[in-house]
Amino acid sequence: MAQGSLYDQLGGGFCRYSTDRYWRIPHFEKMLYDNALLLSLYAETWLITGNPLFKQVVEETAAWVMREM
Repeated sequence: MAQGSLYDQLGGGFCRYSTDRYWRIPHFEKMLYDNALLLSLYAETWLITGNPLFKQVVEETAAWVMREM
């Protein structure tokens, strides 16, 4: 998901869903409860794997939550 169109590469956070059947065009609505669950999942996965992509997503999503919510 972090490498797809649901993740906001500029502002951090995940959009709720896509508006096309190929999941390329995001619906630009970001919800706190969706992002909270994904933040928890990515944090746990980062701790288990040590993958730097997951760390980046955690940091950017947490920054978005603190800034926008």
